Amino acid sequence: MEKKNIKYVLGLVLSSLVIMAAMVTFTGKIVDATSATTYTRTTNSDNKVIRCQDGYLPEATYDRINLVEPQDMVIDTVIEGGQEVEYGYIINQGSATSGIAPFITKINLDNVATSVEKIELKGNIPYIASPSGLWIQTTTVNGITRKELYIADGSATYTEKFTVDDQEREWMFDDYTYTYNGLIYRIQFNSDGTDLLLNECDIIHEPIQQVSKKDYYQYELIPSNETDGRIIVPTSTNFKGDVKKTDKDDEVLYKLVVKKEYEADYEERIVPVGQQIMKAASFGQTTKFNPTKVAVDSSGNIFVASKGTSAGMIQMSYYGEFVSFFVVNTVKYDFLYQFIKNYGTAEQLSKLTAATPQSFFNVFVDSQDLVYSVTPNNSVVFDRYSTGGQSILEHPIALVGLPSDVEKNVTDCYITKDGLMFLTLYSGIIYVFAPDGSLIFYFGSTSTSTATTSDIVGFFTSLGAITVDSSNRIWVIDTKGNYLQTFTPTDYANCIFNAIISFNNHDYETSRRAWEEVLQYDSLSVLGNNGLGKAYYYDLDFNNSLKYFATSKNRSLYSNVFWELRNDFLQANLTTIFIILIAVILVAVGLKFLFSKNKKLKAYSEKKKVSLKEKRWFKDLTVGFRLIVKPNDTFYEMKTHHRGSIFGATLYYVLAIIAFLLNTYCYALPFQVITPNTLNPSTVLAAEIAVIAIFVLCNYLVSAINDGEGTFVDIYKFTGYSLLPIIICLPISVGISYGLTLNEQVILTILKAVAFWGSGIILVIGILETHNYTFGQTVKNIILTIIFMILFLIICMVVFVMIDQIKTFIETVWKEVKLRAGWY
Repeated sequence: MEKKNIKYVLGLVLSSLVIMAAMVTFTGKIVDATSATTYTRTTNSDNKVIRCQDGYLPEATYDRINLVEPQDMVIDTVIEGGQEVEYGYIINQGSATSGIAPFITKINLDNVATSVEKIELKGNIPYIASPSGLWIQTTTVNGITRKELYIADGSATYTEKFTVDDQEREWMFDDYTYTYNGLIYRIQFNSDGTDLLLNECDIIHEPIQQVSKKDYYQYELIPSNETDGRIIVPTSTNFKGDVKKTDKDDEVLYKLVVKKEYEADYEERIVPVGQQIMKAASFGQTTKFNPTKVAVDSSGNIFVASKGTSAGMIQMSYYGEFVSFFVVNTVKYDFLYQFIKNYGTAEQLSKLTAATPQSFFNVFVDSQDLVYSVTPNNSVVFDRYSTGGQSILEHPIALVGLPSDVEKNVTDCYITKDGLMFLTLYSGIIYVFAPDGSLIFYFGSTSTSTATTSDIVGFFTSLGAITVDSSNRIWVIDTKGNYLQTFTPTDYANCIFNAIISFNNHDYETSRRAWEEVLQYDSLSVLGNNGLGKAYYYDLDFNNSLKYFATSKNRSLYSNVFWELRNDFLQANLTTIFIILIAVILVAVGLKFLFSKNKKLKAYSEKKKVSLKEKRWFKDLTVGFRLIVKPNDTFYEMKTHHRGSIFGATLYYVLAIIAFLLNTYCYALPFQVITPNTLNPSTVLAAEIAVIAIFVLCNYLVSAINDGEGTFVDIYKFTGYSLLPIIICLPISVGISYGLTLNEQVILTILKAVAFWGSGIILVIGILETHNYTFGQTVKNIILTIIFMILFLIICMVVFVMIDQIKTFIETVWKEVKLRAGWY
């Protein structure tokens, strides 16, 4: 090959390499993420975490677009060529160690790899330091509509100098400065809304006000040894003595600087001599202004999440004036603080450290101008508020599925125009909620260790921000990994989203079809069954809605639907029901009249009654009913073995245990909270038997120590017969629950109260009469019995733990013997 051709080829290769090297930082690296990163979970009807269909799949990873500590991301929609185009803006803090100043990364979401644009902030935006919040909003203020970008920078500071006029200076006041800590920048877009006008930047600083106050450090004093001079003492009284003569309004005034130890030589101050004009924060001197995140509504109201500001979320007007603390986090005080606050003195209360509300970490404003807040590790980590600051989220957000060692470190939220809510955790979990706050699903890793997942795309080291585009694609950034990750919704997720959106738009037929498609993916989906039940409910198809509400265990709506069906049934069959009731009453009255007037029937009836009452087994089984009427006499007869038996008491125990089980598991759906899936029936059965057995044993031991007259058999019998109110009332309560709604729940509450209080009262009377105690001795016996029961349970637990340890030790020794003997 000729040298000329070789040079040409080498030049072409080198130029290609240079071009590729120049482009490498602005191309997107598409990486196929493992499906483990989108392992999707939800909750079943018993609120247990279960695996479900994948809602999102990893789409692309962009780790070569030169992100440097990205903090926040927003999406902006513009019209280009008659079509809507979505652009993403990412705020980067930069790196002081690498000398990289803060900047904004702008990308076209439809073509990220070739559309990366870097917008430098240093030099264009004054005082920029470490920006952390980003927001884009189109506002209409005073009839003027603008689209603007907001940047929150809690580390930025700038100092403003205020000059005192000549009149104030005559009264010995000097110029002063005020330093603003934390700034918010507002940058306008051009008329097309496509490019930022960096030269059109407004600085919104800490909202301040001018304060005019009397300076009580400067005052007139009359010397005790001279009465003809007026002496003015300035602010600082620690300098050496100095007298200066000043003239004002033809009066001779003396400016005397006095040390504090000499102030006692002068009389009290007469009048203040001036006013001090100063700048102070509108919300108080002690409240910090450290804006980390910012959000703006369509009217220009600015909502600021300020780090360290415990007083609440700051709301400012479009022009930066302080409006109010929009909302504040609630605080739970401990028992000691509450007790001292209610019953202690002010001095005692001042010595306690009161808990302060947590500051808000993030803020969001949706398309309806509703405000949302994010507060990590708080009792309420995420909430939605009305314009008045009241919480209006229908279902409180519960972050399910988290291991006990994972904190609720929520970092960001996003709410689509349709009300779908997305929530991110620092550890890498993404939650998706319906507009009412009910969980749709969540995916991601709950592992806090990045040692084994740092090289796996989709396992985040620090998930910092989330945003969602018009196609419901998720865009998230890793603040430490410096990359952008996208997730695309599956058909399963799209079906759910379409169903929710259709339902909220009152298109119940479309919503019903979408929910039916969801149930084809997962027939036991709580969200799908609940949504389909609502679709039928609002179409007034109560029979179908009842079926689906039963599957989803939506107790409230099930109760409403049942009320409608019951009402329809009663209206259609009320006449028939009254006829049947009247017929039953007439038959009963007729039979009673017949047996009372006919001599043969009356004699036969009385003979059977006498014969039945004389049988011992009948007497033993009806002892409980006699206890209710004549408890003292009956307990005495049981003690003297004239009534009651071990067999009868045992039968009562069995019936009471059955009643307990019915009360635990067999109520109608609106009243049934515990299910066999949430609490094992065998556990409940064992607990009931154990409590009864331990009570009988401990009460016998206590009565034996305290000279009680009752034997173990007596205690066993009166305890069993005392359970009759439970045996009667609980099954009745369970039975009638199938004809009641939540509005009549008070009936069940009364029956339960009668059951437990009735058995408790009879049991107390049994202890008193059987052991021949006074009332005081009975109370003592009950308290000691409870203490003995607790101690007995503790001893049993210790014994079980010891047995388990001995078992483990024997197994370990045996394995060692087998290993050394070569028996494997």
